[in-house]
Amino acid sequence: MRSIMKKLPLFILLLLLVVLAACNSKTTDGEENTTGDEGEEAAEEPVNTGGELKVAYPAQPQTLDMQVSGAIATTDIMWHVYETLIGVDNTFAIQPMLAESYEQSDDGLTVTFHLRQGVKFHNGEEMTSEDVVASMERYKRVSTHGKSMFSDVTFEADGDYTVIMTLPEPRSTALNTLAYPSAGHPAIMPKEIADNSDDTGVTEHIGTGPFMFHEWKQDQHVHLKKFDDYQALSGEPSLTVGEKKALVDDLIFVFTPDSNTQASGLQSGEYDIAHEVNRDNAARLAEDENITNYVYPDAYLVANFNKKQGLFTDKNARQAVSAALDMEAILQGAFTDSEYYKLNHNNMMYHQLELWDSDVGKDKYNIADEDLAKELLEQTNYDGEEIVIITDREYEEHYNASVVIQDQLERIGMNVDLQVYD
Repeated sequence: MRSIMKKLPLFILLLLLVVLAACNSKTTDGEENTTGDEGEEAAEEPVNTGGELKVAYPAQPQTLDMQVSGAIATTDIMWHVYETLIGVDNTFAIQPMLAESYEQSDDGLTVTFHLRQGVKFHNGEEMTSEDVVASMERYKRVSTHGKSMFSDVTFEADGDYTVIMTLPEPRSTALNTLAYPSAGHPAIMPKEIADNSDDTGVTEHIGTGPFMFHEWKQDQHVHLKKFDDYQALSGEPSLTVGEKKALVDDLIFVFTPDSNTQASGLQSGEYDIAHEVNRDNAARLAEDENITNYVYPDAYLVANFNKKQGLFTDKNARQAVSAALDMEAILQGAFTDSEYYKLNHNNMMYHQLELWDSDVGKDKYNIADEDLAKELLEQTNYDGEEIVIITDREYEEHYNASVVIQDQLERIGMNVDLQVYD
């Protein structure tokens, strides 16, 4: 939900979101796949390149600066443009990306990154250690993760292709934060851009990725173009690492907040991919033989209390809300069908549970006990003042979930106002 309960500290619904995407499975004109003698594998079908790929995207980001933005929309679009020192493969193991290799000292206090040579930025300049240091210094200044986890960490250049990260104490999360794709990405950019940008965002988007930024037309689209001099990694593609190929000349994210426009545009061929198709349209699209639906794990719904002032400085009030919430009903309202969500008390998506599973908090999750919630609320000084829930409609599941939460809180006697913001 990513909504904020204003007057409402952090309680995490932990309602694991499974996003529905669809793509137009138009065929291309290529040579017929042939088979050799018996026992030989079929020849690999040739892949046509060029042209454009249009993606219907439901939300427009406020900024395209990956270091500044906490929006998934920014990450989804711009990680085609920007890359990082390290990434993760599909087993969640950290692997080099712009770094050719790295090693950590025995005491855990220094990490030395050996950069790949010959990697070019979209402006034609070679990436060196000076660019990396400047990018990481900016990341420390403008990114939420950078400020919280790296403010006392230093990055120093040792020659043109070596960067040394020094920590004041060992931190098991440092490399994970640099590697995992998330909001506030430690994107590497040219030194002059990193040095001359302010905290509101860069004015030029120049990275090392397979696509270059071309234009952003507000309320219309973001247009990326193939970077012909992209220096790809070798090896099989695996999550964020491995070989990346730009198979089209133009990659265009078209902002389509209306879900029916997404679906009809996909069926007419106007769009090649629709991101986060409305679940109400899923069955109709699944019946179209030219369209393939994909369901993939994407995020979790989360709401935040305001613990600085107001009712929810009181722990009993926060516990009352937690006790009142029926997570199954919230998810059903948000996603319409259990195919698209999974309940889980962890702050992790289900495919990550082998790494970080824990039963802590399980007894407090999905209680859905109105009587207990009312008892807890009576132990506070709540006298009927208005409780404001802030949400948005750019991601329809955020709004739908908030409507259900509003109803559940009103049933325990809270006066709730639901406000929608961009």
